[in-house]
Amino acid sequence: MRIAVPVAAYEQGTTGEYVARALRQLGHDAEILGQWQFYDAFCNNEYDLYFCVDSGGPLNLFEMSILQGPWKRLAMWLIDYRRGKTLKNPNDQATAKFINDMGGWVFQAQFEDFTECLRAGWRCSWLPLAADPDVWSNEPPQEKVYDVGFVGNVWDGERMGALTDIQSSGLRLCWQGHGAAYMEAGAHLLRSSWVGFNISSFFGSPLAYDVNMRVFETLSCGIPLVTNATPSIDRIFGAQPFLRTFTDRRQIVPLLKEGVRNREFVDAGQSAREWILSYGTYVLRMEQALGTLHDQGML
Repeated sequence: MRIAVPVAAYEQGTTGEYVARALRQLGHDAEILGQWQFYDAFCNNEYDLYFCVDSGGPLNLFEMSILQGPWKRLAMWLIDYRRGKTLKNPNDQATAKFINDMGGWVFQAQFEDFTECLRAGWRCSWLPLAADPDVWSNEPPQEKVYDVGFVGNVWDGERMGALTDIQSSGLRLCWQGHGAAYMEAGAHLLRSSWVGFNISSFFGSPLAYDVNMRVFETLSCGIPLVTNATPSIDRIFGAQPFLRTFTDRRQIVPLLKEGVRNREFVDAGQSAREWILSYGTYVLRMEQALGTLHDQGML
């Protein structure tokens, strides 16, 4: 099957790239398209499926030239649905409604956003994020250089504050943000740490309910994780020896210090990797997504 993966703007290591890689692994001809490439391909009906990904910015579907396109073969995976992005244009709720009105399908990465769509009466499925285990591998590093590993962007005060707390605690922190370490390089830094750390952007706000990409990617590297508690952490993982959660910033440093010293917790990293391989890869997510679209008569 020929599948387009439209993204607003291509950036290395975004979800759209992992989606295209997974679709190719499943035997499909998948190609990432930019905004204008998508418009041209959609108007000319060049692909069997248009699997749009909220990757690198808001993809604009409100374009008059594509109104007559094959909307019943379009789906969109919404990754950062409204959280902290009040100036997104077009906004995500309008996009989700428009896709539904045109006969397409919406996948939501977060359970709370999925239920919001259901309450609105829209066609929608929950499709959590995942990891590419070939990129975020568990190849052993030469040595463990860091106590705690964090790889990710820092856009807000709570995440910055948490990382500053860790850095000031005496723990050896690997802190690579704002594009300092992509994909395999980021994975290497995480594997060089005893324990991984994650915290939702805008922690402490009602919108910090996301289970983001780095949760899955850190676990895929074969190290345990300390992250903020959300309802969907339990919904996705259940009780696992490789996960510890906090609800208050004051809990972070004690949890990390105890975790680094706890051999049982550190050794649980291998079971984290096994969990990802069984339940949390992009190949599995794309199998699920294509199955849903087939059941809905869109393929």
